[in-house]
Amino acid sequence: MEIINAAVFFSLLVILSIEDIREKKINIIPPLLFCSYIFTVHIFSPTLEISEMLFGVLIGGIMMGVSFLTKGRIGMGDAVIYACMAGPFFGGLKSLAVLFTASLSSAVFSVFYIIRQKRKKTALCNGPDISESETGIKGKELPFVPFTLIGAAVEYFGGLFT
Repeated sequence: MEIINAAVFFSLLVILSIEDIREKKINIIPPLLFCSYIFTVHIFSPTLEISEMLFGVLIGGIMMGVSFLTKGRIGMGDAVIYACMAGPFFGGLKSLAVLFTASLSSAVFSVFYIIRQKRKKTALCNGPDISESETGIKGKELPFVPFTLIGAAVEYFGGLFT
């Protein structure tokens, strides 16, 4: 049953990643349906303790609070994915590891993206003194769901941090 759960989880995460890249927002219905699905499956074939699943949901709830407090700097869709998908699927500690890996991979990507954009702009302008606003980097929104997919894959297949 675990392989079916993983297939459903990763399939939804791939779809949501594509949606996040294209539209910078996600539909919250699939994560809510997955949450219902995983808790229903848990009744018949438990893979985690219910307390672990609820701890994972709490992590997503905390992210929702942070999203609210920061006026959406962390997307509510990302928080819903952690509350309704990663939390119940992985449990609390592994969900934190997914979040950490996703954050780390997005940071690494961002650094390389900034360096690339600055080099590109420098080559075009033929001048070394380029500000962030001139490179078009400042204020860019980075879709986070693809990095959540990376973090989830690393945690599921390798368990880098747990």
